Amino acid sequence: MLVNSVRLFFILLLFSLSLGAQNNVTDKVDLGSFSGDFTLNGKVYVTDTAINATGTPFFDYLKNSADSWFSLNYNKSTLGIGVRFDMFNNSDIFSGGITEANGIGIGSWYVRKSIEKLEMQAGYIYDQFGSGTTFRAYENRGLALDNPLVGMKAKYHITKNIFINGIAGKQKHFRAFVDEDRRFINVYSPFIKGANLEGNFSIKDKLYLIPGASIVNRTIDKESMNSIAEEINKQNIDDRFYPKYNTFAYSIYNTLSFGDFSLYMEYAGKTEDVLRNESKLYAATGQVLFGSFSWSKKGIGINLQAKKTTDFDFRTSPLETLNNGFVHFLPPQTRQNSLRLLSRYNHNTQLLEEFGYQVDITAKPNKLLTFTANFSNVENNTELLFREIYVDCLIKKRKAKWKLLTGVQMVDYNQRVYELKPDADMVQTLTPFAEFTYKLDRKKSIRAELQYMLTKRDYRVFGGDDPKPNKEQDLGDWFYGLVEFNIAPRFSLSVSDMYNVPAKQHYYDISTSYTNKTNRYAIGYVKQVQGIICTGGVCRFENAFSGVKASISSNF
Repeated sequence: MLVNSVRLFFILLLFSLSLGAQNNVTDKVDLGSFSGDFTLNGKVYVTDTAINATGTPFFDYLKNSADSWFSLNYNKSTLGIGVRFDMFNNSDIFSGGITEANGIGIGSWYVRKSIEKLEMQAGYIYDQFGSGTTFRAYENRGLALDNPLVGMKAKYHITKNIFINGIAGKQKHFRAFVDEDRRFINVYSPFIKGANLEGNFSIKDKLYLIPGASIVNRTIDKESMNSIAEEINKQNIDDRFYPKYNTFAYSIYNTLSFGDFSLYMEYAGKTEDVLRNESKLYAATGQVLFGSFSWSKKGIGINLQAKKTTDFDFRTSPLETLNNGFVHFLPPQTRQNSLRLLSRYNHNTQLLEEFGYQVDITAKPNKLLTFTANFSNVENNTELLFREIYVDCLIKKRKAKWKLLTGVQMVDYNQRVYELKPDADMVQTLTPFAEFTYKLDRKKSIRAELQYMLTKRDYRVFGGDDPKPNKEQDLGDWFYGLVEFNIAPRFSLSVSDMYNVPAKQHYYDISTSYTNKTNRYAIGYVKQVQGIICTGGVCRFENAFSGVKASISSNF
């Protein structure tokens, strides 16, 4: 199958080149253009019992792993062809570092053609409707997510400002790619089809409307339905129900912009579907109500967001769990932090019951100072899930060789809910931080970070009796320090230490990178703590790591 698919790609490519030659007999032949990217991530595992980096196949006998992706795209006028080759050798990304996975072959391919107002595509489709509440096909390689729709797509431009987009197919079964029974096309059995209608209108000067609507249908296959019915029949009689083969998710949304203001509103609903809570399957309809408001003037900007979710877990099959089989995506209503300790505790989007909101303010009173403040709060019907208070100040003088970012973060994190630890307490942190950058000359610079995460904040800072004085909240306090030397735009060297205070345990990271045009090479010796890793509201568990990480990446 692999040989046949590669052969098909080059046949189509040669055919397109011949068409270009025929259409430009008297003119210069348009041969089109190539683009693509390459990524290779490799790891060498070094056993370290002090941080629990042991007891898995990677540390016991495999000792190394590699993940690689190579994509090649060809575009000529109204024609586009692409293919991506994936390779996983003793990969740890599928299990979070617990068990290995192996797979090699075509990870995605597509053929795209436009004829006047109609755009057509077949193969692996990455797309979304609106904000993604009903349909989003995307990938996040770091979290082992690759959820394209394998099928057909057609987009018709009704007018210059209005289009309708339709899709039909099955979702890629990413983990089947590393099963022993590997196939050329790995897909889930349920069928997915949908459409969205969207417009973009300028009403008058500075007033714009971007309305839209979408609907997506998922049809369960008979084999999956039999498995669902079997599980339902094992439940108590009062908890049994008749599952439906078809579920529809739909949404209506609109962005209104007027001068300095922007308002986005969206409502999404879902007909009755089979859902799973911690202990059983149940049937329910679902809904999401989401809105955001932003306003900005010279020197100040304000952004408000809120989202209410009820029973809106929409997967290719109710049998899928964790991060598998998502048809849609619901963004979190929390700040995305980049500094190491500030991003240790993150909100993980709760699809069955959640109400979250955040307020973000940026103010620049003069050329020297920029202030940022953020407050976010997420809860369900019974308890607080996540809360963050964040304030920083950037001090940067024009033409000065240095800049300083300093601030503080406070987080309340419900470890019992997010990490399914029934005896865990709410983790309450206070983390002051500073980041200092100094330019030695036009190209050379030094950057330093300092962060300290204090746990049991309410008892140790604001007073009160600690109900568990002999027990830490999670792993207790942390200190993080980093020094980085850069020679722009090519070379970087960094040394950091994430230090756990109660255990007196160091987690070192010594890394360097070299960039030559669009090629980047990196290598480092890393110790990583076991825990939950999150990106954009999607989280997963990762085991402790000790060893060498190396990567090569290129875009062309």
